[in-house]
Amino acid sequence: MDSDIEILVEIVDTVAQVTLRGQVDFSNCHELRQLIDDQLDAGVSKFILDGKELNFIDSSCLGMLVAALRRIKEHQGRMIFVVNSHIERVLTVSGLNSLFEVEHTFMAAVEGIKS
Repeated sequence: MDSDIEILVEIVDTVAQVTLRGQVDFSNCHELRQLIDDQLDAGVSKFILDGKELNFIDSSCLGMLVAALRRIKEHQGRMIFVVNSHIERVLTVSGLNSLFEVEHTFMAAVEGIKS
């Protein structure tokens, strides 16, 4: 399986807007974890993970995202996960859909993170 991921980050009004494209799995989820840790260390505590262009996420990365969410909340922050239908199904099947704040569009996430 090809495990390429593209991660783009932009900081807008103290919010890390992270775009994810491709596949996030055991071989590359450390890149996303490091990005989140680095942003938390820099004082950023609000995250929008735009996963609309993800076509795969494995259980190791779901576990990493749960741990990242815990760290974000320890910093009084928030994370909104923008999902496509495939990623939403993975979250539902894994029972994690109630743990994450989920939106279906980037704009809804931008509005949601402001509240």
